[in-house]
Amino acid sequence: MNNEPLEKKLTDIKNHVALSSSEKGFHRAKLLEHMHKTTQPVPSPFSWMTFASVRYALVALFVVALGGSGVTLASEQSLPGDVLYSVKLKVAEPVRLALMSDRDERVEFEVALAEKRLEEFAVASVRSDVDARTERLIAASFDERLDSVQEHIETMRLSGEGDDAYRTNADLHAVLSAHTRILDTLAVAHPYAVGEADTIRTHLQQALVETEAAEDELIIASAASSEESLDESVDESQEEVLRVLEDLHARIGNAESTLDDGDRATVTNLVDEASRVIDAAGTTEAAGDSQKALQLYVQAEASLDELEILLEGEESLQVDLIEE
Repeated sequence: MNNEPLEKKLTDIKNHVALSSSEKGFHRAKLLEHMHKTTQPVPSPFSWMTFASVRYALVALFVVALGGSGVTLASEQSLPGDVLYSVKLKVAEPVRLALMSDRDERVEFEVALAEKRLEEFAVASVRSDVDARTERLIAASFDERLDSVQEHIETMRLSGEGDDAYRTNADLHAVLSAHTRILDTLAVAHPYAVGEADTIRTHLQQALVETEAAEDELIIASAASSEESLDESVDESQEEVLRVLEDLHARIGNAESTLDDGDRATVTNLVDEASRVIDAAGTTEAAGDSQKALQLYVQAEASLDELEILLEGEESLQVDLIEE
C-alpha cells in the first residue's frame, strides 16, 4: 500500500481537472437554473461532524459536493457524443484517481480506464454521430492513462516490487493486444468511420511492443521481490485467473450465448489450454518455485483476459474477433 500526502492529491486534482470555457458555461447555466428553483435553504446533514483541520474539512466538503452532484454521477455512465462525456473524462475520473490513497488500487483503476477508452473508441468508430473533438478527447485520455500506468510499472520495478510490475505489465499487455485486434478488424469494416483511428492504433502498437520488450526484464525483477510479496502475488494471481476461468466456462455453457459453433469450439480449446497452464502453475507452486508459478498464473490470466475482452467486443460491436 502506498499512501500519498493530501497535498499531492490536491495538486493532482488541480493539474488534471479542467473544463473548456464552453463546458463551464453549460454547467454554470444548469447550476443557476437549479439555484433559482431551490429557494429554501436546506440544513446540512453533515453539521454534526468535526474535523481535525480546516484542510481536511475543505477536502471532505469538496468530495461530498462533487461525489453527490447529480451531474457528476450521471456523467459516470455517459458515452462518446453525450453532453456529460467531457465531465466524466475531465472531472469525475481525475478526481477519483487523485483521491485514491492505495497505489495498487489506483494502478488497477487506470488500467481499467485505458481499457474503457478503447472500448468507447471502438463504439465511436461504428457510429456516425461522434464529432472530431470527442475523438480527440478519447485519444488524449487514453494516452494519459497509458503513460501513467507505464510510469507506475517503472516505479514498481525500481522500488523492488518487480512482481507487481510484472503482473501490471501483463494486464496492460492483454488489454492492448485484444484492442489492437478489435481496431484492426473495425478498420476493415469501417475504414472511414473515425479520424483518430490511425493515431490510436499507432499508439496501441507502440505500447504493445513496449510491454513485450519489458516482459523479460520484469520477470528478472520479480525474482528480487521479497518472499512474502512473491507469495502474495502468487495467491492473488491464482485467485484472479480462477475467477476469469469460471466466467468463461459459464459463458461457453450458456445456452443463450451468441457464440456460434465455430467460436465455441475455439474458445473451448483456448480455455482448456489455459487450464493446463494453471494446473502446471499449481504443481510448480507446490514444489516451492513461487517465481515460476507466478509466471504461469500470469501467463494464463493474460490469455484468458484477452479472450474475455474479444468475446465482449464481438457481442457489443457485432464483428467476428475470434480466430478459428
